Amino acid sequence: MAPNGDHAEEEWPHQRWPPDLAYPEVPSRAACWKGFRRLCAITPFISLSIVCLVTLSTLYFGWVNPTNLRHHSRIEMFAFCTEVALLMWSYLTAVLRGPGFVPSGWEPSKKEVRDLLATSDPRPFMEVEPVAKDLLQYCEICRCFKPPRAHHCKECGRCVLWMDHHCPWTGTCIGHDNMPAFVLFTHYVPLASLHAFVIHAEIPTRLGVLWYRNQASAFWHVLQRIHTVVGLTLAVVSLVVMILVGSLAFDLHWSLSNNLSMVEELVVDKAKARRYDSKEAVFVFPYDLGERENWKEVLGRSWRTWFLPLKFDGSAVWPTLREGSGAFDLSVETLVQKANKLSRGVAARTSKAFDGGSGRSSCCYWFRVCWRYGCSTCCCAPACCDRRISAEPDTWMLVTNREGGWVKAQRLRGGPAGTPEGPSGWLPECCFETLDEEHRYEVPYQNILQGTWEVDPSDANGVGAGGAADGGKPSPSAPSAEPRRVRVHGPVARAAYSRLAFVLRPEEKSGVSLLGVPLLSVDSVEACWGNGEVWRRPPQPLPGSAGKDGKSNSVGGGALRQRRPIED
Repeated sequence: MAPNGDHAEEEWPHQRWPPDLAYPEVPSRAACWKGFRRLCAITPFISLSIVCLVTLSTLYFGWVNPTNLRHHSRIEMFAFCTEVALLMWSYLTAVLRGPGFVPSGWEPSKKEVRDLLATSDPRPFMEVEPVAKDLLQYCEICRCFKPPRAHHCKECGRCVLWMDHHCPWTGTCIGHDNMPAFVLFTHYVPLASLHAFVIHAEIPTRLGVLWYRNQASAFWHVLQRIHTVVGLTLAVVSLVVMILVGSLAFDLHWSLSNNLSMVEELVVDKAKARRYDSKEAVFVFPYDLGERENWKEVLGRSWRTWFLPLKFDGSAVWPTLREGSGAFDLSVETLVQKANKLSRGVAARTSKAFDGGSGRSSCCYWFRVCWRYGCSTCCCAPACCDRRISAEPDTWMLVTNREGGWVKAQRLRGGPAGTPEGPSGWLPECCFETLDEEHRYEVPYQNILQGTWEVDPSDANGVGAGGAADGGKPSPSAPSAEPRRVRVHGPVARAAYSRLAFVLRPEEKSGVSLLGVPLLSVDSVEACWGNGEVWRRPPQPLPGSAGKDGKSNSVGGGALRQRRPIED
């Protein structure tokens, strides 16, 4: 399945990777080298050092030089070593295996999209078959489409499958491939830390006994020993690690019970708020299969994978869906949220040039930024931690966020109402002439398309479904003879019978398009599309305007009806 769609009709089960993009059973040298580089980073080194120190200290105070307050058997030592071994195995697996990245240039085939839509949303919107760009997000950095549960990580620089979060202690993201190992790691760490803390707690207990018996000389003699100070320090470290990692494991219990990642939790919260404001149906997370099935979906269906970080077969691209949900419900909702975010942005023109640079710690680069744009510009977190983009003077940009003298923007192709292109990034606010809130970004003809429309089936099947070849006769596959209702809210259009909503996209020739269909003409009561579909406003009787014949005057009719053709 090539990105250009040359092999779009190849067949394979959509539950697995395509054959030419499948991960090999034996990791390649490049994959092993990347995993080794992650393991050699500073944070994995600190994590492994803490584990080794606490383990050696526990063995020393428990069996080599015990405090004799309690007898520690060899069975207990074997249990503790087993806990540490499982902890290390899980941690190394999570680091070396990696989260699983989306291959460069990935794009679903047309047949794959058609089959998934047939099972989730069988009635097409506008009688047009949606393509990948209308259903999935496209990553400008990785140059590939994102599967529904994939997200781009700015730290890894790649799109991650089932991305939960970027963990600094593993040096990589937690995603589809290493999530089971990470879950086991977060459970084995509190268990081993609790065991280590119980053994180390014998040291302050012994000191307390000596103090209680008024043996001051023995108390200070024991306290001044180096191994006593080290033991007390590692006891505190064990307690802190147990509390911190245990709280993370507790949070993961909620996430796994709902089959919901940290990133998807934000998407679901925004979806509920957006649908409440737009008076749509409540968003249902499509991958919530029930608590028991959700755990099996993440940890596997074999008991071995629930205790050992073994790899199991699982769907990375098209996960299992709950009954009544579609494969593109989550990805389309994300597209809608991003379109609404862009519509809240401001179109502005740059007055100064800015070089985004490539390094975060280049002293010469930040000195130039401080000299040209002011000292306060260099003291803001977005400038140092996030992506920066370059801009030339007289360039139209779409500003979506402002923070501490910096703005997050994206280039606009075709002027203030053009198409956003390229990755978004930060640049100084002083590079812009003005950031007037009145210049809100919106696609062409967005305001006039707002509201509810009715689609006559005869119009929809005249050219769009039946075509010119059959003389404009209605198609025999017409789903219904009643008018279909379509509601446009902001830059989003949704049919009453469809679970999916689609985004209005700006076009250079037609001004705006929906599902690739250009808008030919529009006025206050009628909109004509390139596939022959005609939208009309539903009749709304005005107060006191109904005639004797019972017919009511429609809003915008009569002298107000002036068609505005869209020029090429």
